[in-house]
Amino acid sequence: DGDELDDGDVRNTICEIVEVLAANVKKPTAGIILNHSRNGAKELADAVGFSAANYGKNSKAIFSVMRNVWNLRPAHNADRITKIELIHAKSSDFAAYEPRAVDFDPNTFTYRLDPNFNHDAWQYELERARRNGSGMTSEKRAIEAKQKAIEIRKQILDHVTSLGHIYKRDLDEWRVEKGLPENTYRVTCASLVNDGELAKIKERLSGFVVLGTPTEIYKILQSAPKGTYLV
Repeated sequence: DGDELDDGDVRNTICEIVEVLAANVKKPTAGIILNHSRNGAKELADAVGFSAANYGKNSKAIFSVMRNVWNLRPAHNADRITKIELIHAKSSDFAAYEPRAVDFDPNTFTYRLDPNFNHDAWQYELERARRNGSGMTSEKRAIEAKQKAIEIRKQILDHVTSLGHIYKRDLDEWRVEKGLPENTYRVTCASLVNDGELAKIKERLSGFVVLGTPTEIYKILQSAPKGTYLV
């Protein structure tokens, strides 16, 4: 409920799930949360070690409350991924399993353990791909990423300001039309709100979220239905 990139919203949602699971003490139940991973060679390499907690999109909040976490990533470099590596990134109740890979069997449509998979060799390949990257230095990539983020921020701010306010669902559709990267778009929207350049309200009954300039949002709040609140 709320912004999937906001740690507080993620934790609150997980707490609500836990409350539902705990409602019937006669039926002990386990909760399983599936989260999207980040893309790219660098991100795949980060599925293990100190970066394992950050492998999924905004996964730190999820990682901190889960008893066991598995990071899944492709286990080979192919156009059609049929082999998946399972990395036991966190285990609070028993010793973690060693990394292993399962291969898709097209005859039975099941996955079978690959006894010949070499985790160290695959991790080395990913680290090498990360180092080679696009041929740019890390400094140049950082500069280009920062410039792109500034451009996207201006696009979003100009669009919302020109309208005064807009439903978040309509802004999401605009994002798709413009081809803006989803993760950068979501982070930028949250940053614009946190910095006070935009404001955001939620209609409690409908669940709709509205973004707008602070002045416009204040006007809406004056005549909004009861239960509409700033988020």
